Amino acid sequence: NLGIGHATKAVQAFIKVTQLNPNYPEGYNNLGSALQQLGKYNESIKYFENAVLLKPDFSDAYYNNGISHQELNKLDLATELYRKAIEITPNNWQAYANMGRAFKMLGELEKSLTAYNGAVAINSTDPELFSNIGNVFLDQDKLDEAIDAYKKAISLKPDYAEAYNNMGNALREQDKLDEAILCYQKSFTFKPNFSLAFNNMGTALKEQGKLEQAIELYKKALNLDPRN
Repeated sequence: NLGIGHATKAVQAFIKVTQLNPNYPEGYNNLGSALQQLGKYNESIKYFENAVLLKPDFSDAYYNNGISHQELNKLDLATELYRKAIEITPNNWQAYANMGRAFKMLGELEKSLTAYNGAVAINSTDPELFSNIGNVFLDQDKLDEAIDAYKKAISLKPDYAEAYNNMGNALREQDKLDEAILCYQKSFTFKPNFSLAFNNMGTALKEQGKLEQAIELYKKALNLDPRN
């Protein structure tokens, strides 16, 4: 990712590129990407659209346009743009992953799983993919499947605090409170400022009737993040 200063300079440079060569699709795509880095998602979209008008099989421009639409919460359009990118470049696992995220946000969990599995079929070494699959299973109350997915994520990234936290949540749902607490402890061992893990461990202790310990953990969570 470009810093703000570099992205601003990049925008200025790519504007000149498109002025000098208005039929150069890569110039519009690069300009859109630089605007995206600045959070100017609406503005970026028109340049991605210019790019694909000039080059209808421009997979990267469809993918980048999907990101801008997703950032604007235009999720149905985002999934269609990712689908178009994948049609042109079938090994674009990031497009599958972003599609999975968009479908999860839409509450379309089976479609989300299908997309994430598409990503995993291409890239089986990214721990975040397996953690995200676990999150979908957790939303579906498929707790054993969720735990298996989190274990896979952790096998790829042994210090994956978020996966430990989420696996703790799945175990807590199964009333395996001691195992859940061990997961939360692992989570904030690897990420000492992880307010959510302290909060979740507090809830597990409360469910065990250990109220004083639970209160201490809730206080810790609030100190780390007063919004929690």
